[in-house]
Amino acid sequence: MLTLTPAGADVLPWDLDACAHRGPHKHDGPSGCRIIAEMARAWNETAPERARVLNRVAKRRADLQLRRRGIDQRGGKLVHAWEHQKRGALHQHFLVGMGTAEQDAWGTNVDGLWARLYGEALHELAPKYGFGFVDTKPLYVEAPKPAREAAAYLSGYFIVGRGKKAAITETVRSRDVPALVVYVSPKLTRQTFCTMRNLRRSRRLFMWRCGVAVQPTWSEAELLEVRVVLDRLPTAVAARAP
Repeated sequence: MLTLTPAGADVLPWDLDACAHRGPHKHDGPSGCRIIAEMARAWNETAPERARVLNRVAKRRADLQLRRRGIDQRGGKLVHAWEHQKRGALHQHFLVGMGTAEQDAWGTNVDGLWARLYGEALHELAPKYGFGFVDTKPLYVEAPKPAREAAAYLSGYFIVGRGKKAAITETVRSRDVPALVVYVSPKLTRQTFCTMRNLRRSRRLFMWRCGVAVQPTWSEAELLEVRVVLDRLPTAVAARAP
């Protein structure tokens, strides 16, 4: 997991009036300090487009470096999620695939190589696009964070907030946050079938079995996709589906 942080206080200065009651202190968003509202709003408004362009350029650079190594393969981020920081600025988390220990042992871990090239490009280019620090250390640790742990980290505060982080309700209600708060690559959804469409269909099936909706008329293939999603839901919910 990588994080694209917002610019620092040189670009997004603190609103000294907002925390003057604290007396002399080190500014900290979770403790009540805030960026000057007008400047935060202006920065947030352009952040999604700048992040999109940054991602495209960093991906191109990583893909090109693979080709120069004679590897005809392209990579891409698996997930990104926007978070609205307590201090008032947006930042973005990325999940990238790192391959397996077995692939490392055999020297065939193209996913891990691409992720490192992509992370290095993000780290180098982020300031050019108005962002702050991108920590690439997670890409080089001996045991990168397992996928389950990375997913748990993100989902934990998307529901009720994690520690001092903003909860998903705070994020989606902010006018500064882009409409697509969470992006999941088709590379994942083609395997899990866990899409918003299939989640809505799962809810429709549940409502039909409860007697509050008419029986849906979907093709066998569509129903199979929903069945795969339901198999991953709690037993009490899945049991109500055909």
